Formats: sequence, structure tokens, C-alpha cells
Amino acid sequence: MIKGIIFDLSGVLTPFETARGEEDVFIDENITLVRKLKEFYKVALLSNAGNSFSEALKETGVYNFFNSVVLAGETGIMKPEREAFEIVLERINLQPEEVVFIDDSTENIEAAKLMGMKTILYKNPTQLKDSLFEMGVSF
Repeated sequence: MIKGIIFDLSGVLTPFETARGEEDVFIDENITLVRKLKEFYKVALLSNAGNSFSEALKETGVYNFFNSVVLAGETGIMKPEREAFEIVLERINLQPEEVVFIDDSTENIEAAKLMGMKTILYKNPTQLKDSLFEMGVSF
């Protein structure tokens, strides 16, 4: 049974360029989805972003849409390292088989699969919603 959803930031919740230091823009459709999912699931953010992006997330209020936010800039550990996934799982108190991990990087997706997570290789908001629905995720 799925109890949690872990999102990547760059390329999933923000356009790829944004997480590289350009203007603070979010993909509204995906942010709305995060807010809906949090009503039923533990929702976390796992990103290789630096500390400066943490401030942007807090300033915009997006930080509050998640049960946990884990940024490489704060932990010093980047995906696809196993420890990055272990940190977020510990913070949301779930096992790998209880979560869906969403990322636009095949390398990160493969690392999550090796840990036993269900995964979605992100392409666009419609594909994301369809994939979640096929996995039995309600929103």
C-alpha cells in the first residue's frame, strides 16, 4: 500500500532552468497536485538543490506543502546516493515499498528502484497524474 510520495524539485516541480539559479517559477499544476496528495499521503521533497533554494521554498510557502524537505545543500548528500533516500524515508517514517518516487533522472529512478520504491520517470503533468492513478494513488 502506498503511504507516501517523494518528489524531485528540478524538472518536476520547477522547470530545469529554475533550479539552476534563474527566476523562482513553479509548475503550478504539479504544486497543486502536491497539495492534494498531502491530504491523503505523506509528501516529501528530495532534491540535489543547494541552500539558496531552501530559502526560496520557504519564502513562497511551497516548503509548507511537504511533510519533509531534504536538500543536498543541507545534508551534503546527493541523489542517487542511497543515503539521500534513506534520510527522506526516515524523516517521513516509511519503508521504500510504501512510497512512490518521482524524478526526471533515470539514474535517480534506478537508484530508488534498487531500494524497493515504486517510481515514475517524470515527463509532464498529465503523464504524472496518469501514472499515479495507475498505481492506485488517490487525489
